[in-house]
Amino acid sequence: MLSPTARLIDWLSWQYNVLFIISAGNHNKDIQLDCSKDTFNNLSEIDKQQQVINAIINDSRNRRLLSPAESINALTIGASNHDNSNPQSTSYRFPILDEKLLPATYSATGLGYRRSIKPDILIMGGRIFYTEKLGTSDKLTFSPTRSSSAPGIQLASPGDGSASKTYYDRGTSYATAIASHYGEKIIQALKKLPNINEEYYPVLTKAILTHTARWDTAKDLLETSINQFVKSNKRREFTSRLLGYGNVNFNRALSCTNNRATLVTCDSITNGQGHVYEIPLPNDLSGKNDWRRLIVTLAWFTPTNSFLRPYRKAALWVSNAEKDNM
Repeated sequence: MLSPTARLIDWLSWQYNVLFIISAGNHNKDIQLDCSKDTFNNLSEIDKQQQVINAIINDSRNRRLLSPAESINALTIGASNHDNSNPQSTSYRFPILDEKLLPATYSATGLGYRRSIKPDILIMGGRIFYTEKLGTSDKLTFSPTRSSSAPGIQLASPGDGSASKTYYDRGTSYATAIASHYGEKIIQALKKLPNINEEYYPVLTKAILTHTARWDTAKDLLETSINQFVKSNKRREFTSRLLGYGNVNFNRALSCTNNRATLVTCDSITNGQGHVYEIPLPNDLSGKNDWRRLIVTLAWFTPTNSFLRPYRKAALWVSNAEKDNM
């Protein structure tokens, strides 16, 4: 069920053509492993990471999205386990998850409305250190620290009158702020393109940010753990619950290379209507037996109906017209 706030955001997004960027929410809670301290200390570093991932996956039902992150027209941001700080860990304060492509241990996970992918994308929200919780010898438990020192996202801080004072914090709200920052950069890039009406800037920003997301090696790191808890036909869906569409690469959103181009188009569409887009093969690829890849990202704002079970009133899809007609 969608919360009233999520329904309101969906309506406002459609009514006023606005892209809302929403944080997935944080769960700063203890992480309990299914092993004792002695067993954990005797594991390899890879197996230690696996124990932490197992604990998070096993507790995923208690780490769901916080309202209104389930909004279907909004772009929902989860936090990845990454920042640019250089913290010093100690025997009392240390990281329990090292891989930066994985979701941060506090980041809320999906899925969204009717099992849709939420959060949509992951952006660095800052790492967090943990301490060992005493008195839990049978099942080792880690508690998150509350500290203004690194690791985390470095922020400006009021205080002693100095203009250079900073502190560190972490959370999906900071990942959302970074997404908004790059969303503005995307809009500035769109303004330089011909024949792009500003009416489509919000939905194009949503599409372009998501277009750059990738699972990369994060999927492989989760695979071993997911296989223990989820049936084979549900594993891809469960991976989406944790990773969304993946980690965003902003450089891909704002630039191209000699062997990669990004095509942008937009239009309005009505019920029962279809649009045909033809993409010519570049001359440099014609007649060559090389690998080629086409990634298509489709985004739209849908009207909604809060009084009926089919809440979403519009569904769009992409198909290969040439292949469908063969």
